[in-house]
Amino acid sequence: MKYSELLQFFKRQWAILLVLIVALAFFFFTSSFNFLSQDKHFVKWLSPDETANYTVAKIYAETGSLQFFEKYNLIADDLIHPRSFRSDWGWVKPVSFLGVPLAYGFIARFFGSAVLPYLSPFFGALGILLFYLLIKELFGKKNALVSSLLLAVFPVYTYFSARSFFHNIFFIVATIGGLYFAVLMGKKKIAHDGKSYLKREWKELLFALASGLCFGWAISARSSELLWLGPLLVGLYLFNFRRLGLIKPWVFAYGMLIALFPLLYWNQTLYGIWYASGYPELNSSLATLSENGSALAQKAATGNLFSLQPLLAKIKMTIFHFGYKPEHSRAMFHAYVYAMFPWLIWLATAGVALFIAQAKKYERKRWLFLIGWVCVSAVLILYYGSWVFYDNPDPKSFTIGNSYTRYWLPLYLGALPFVSLCVLTLASFFKRQRFSIPLVTAAVVCIATISISFVWNDPSEGLAASLAKQRSAKIELNEVVKRTENNAVIITRYHDKLLFLQRKVVIGLFNDKNMIAIYARIAQYVPLYYYNFSYSDKDLEYLNNGPLQEAGLRMEAISAITDRFTLYRLNVVKADMK
Repeated sequence: MKYSELLQFFKRQWAILLVLIVALAFFFFTSSFNFLSQDKHFVKWLSPDETANYTVAKIYAETGSLQFFEKYNLIADDLIHPRSFRSDWGWVKPVSFLGVPLAYGFIARFFGSAVLPYLSPFFGALGILLFYLLIKELFGKKNALVSSLLLAVFPVYTYFSARSFFHNIFFIVATIGGLYFAVLMGKKKIAHDGKSYLKREWKELLFALASGLCFGWAISARSSELLWLGPLLVGLYLFNFRRLGLIKPWVFAYGMLIALFPLLYWNQTLYGIWYASGYPELNSSLATLSENGSALAQKAATGNLFSLQPLLAKIKMTIFHFGYKPEHSRAMFHAYVYAMFPWLIWLATAGVALFIAQAKKYERKRWLFLIGWVCVSAVLILYYGSWVFYDNPDPKSFTIGNSYTRYWLPLYLGALPFVSLCVLTLASFFKRQRFSIPLVTAAVVCIATISISFVWNDPSEGLAASLAKQRSAKIELNEVVKRTENNAVIITRYHDKLLFLQRKVVIGLFNDKNMIAIYARIAQYVPLYYYNFSYSDKDLEYLNNGPLQEAGLRMEAISAITDRFTLYRLNVVKADMK
């Protein structure tokens, strides 16, 4: 290729090349968190969900299974397991969606388990490219470029790409990919030029297959999002019925089924029902919705409309399993959108206003994006906003690591094209390009500076603070491990994510006599410890002369591991204990 041709290529493709460079920088930045906080002897996570997803993905990569057997659970009433797991007759299984462990574990089969911590940063980087391609199709190249740059520095997206083993990044990237291929699938009108259907539409059929695969992976990662993803897909199909026809949806469904098959197989294997999961509440809700949905259809078909109200109320209660609290939703929206990201809400609102003011110049696909984003956001705000999460020990804190932020990723990302529209419109008032480009650049750099500083320096859950926690945790783990046997069981409340897999763990305290009786049974077979907040001499004496004595146990302090936590040993003092 000649120099002039190469120069022309870069001039034509400079935008996507810039996005690729930014995506690469994003990958290295988000990967640095796990690279700096972990090593081959210390691969630990900051939440039970991350621990479970990593453990199951690693087991799947190395053994081809999603469960493991803990023989001591046969005498411990299935209590020996960390949070986000359950045990059924000794078989320890994940209590979570299986899509991420399946996908990441499958990749790790080829590249080794060492690649696992870096897969979410990889998919996060891929998501930036897919987001650029999607927004380019809907809003044009300029908007796509600004939107993708804003996505690359958006705190929630960056934070959970670095925190590698939550479901949400894989889910949102798969959803973006599904939407992008869906747009390409319906881009070309059905032609009648004498050619066979396959010759005319083979590209679009491949896009339909790719879109189905992506949405199938998204659903496998977070099946609960079908609450809004299902209606969104149906609505998009109905609005594009003539363009899509009847065959493409079947190819789309086939792709989705291929992607979902491993999930359905393992749901059946682990939980006994193909549509089940490790969440009992979700299984119950699905069964109730299926039953009430059938009844609703029958009554509607017979015209018995007066009997629909009780069924609709029951369906509403089932969907809002954790409550329907609009006031709480409003408060959480204020905390996690308005207060946490004021630039996002103000610029997006201005962008929507500008969009509506110029309504006549926009194609239908842009209106569909706006309507779909508003409807999805409303569902997410009311559904998840009605829940009460306490991810942070301080229930009054509103931090980036709380669950609302990752659950509301579709809300945040859908706002970015309207933020870009606002920035580009304001810059367009300067007719000379030499002024408009620096203004857009300055706006993006300003937002990037605010965002990166926020995600790195937040004193409670920023990446710098999390990195310091991981370094302290490594020292803490080493101290506990060297004072306990390899087959020891450790009772704990919140340190399971640190101690597991090096030690077997039980989540518990000493406020339940039935639990203490099980502890006594475990102590007869393996060394048993307790690791939690340090007891005062008075409280330790009470336990030893009260509940523990009744169960034939006695607890003694082994070592103060930190200034707040102490390791205790529980010994059997009754030889005739049954």
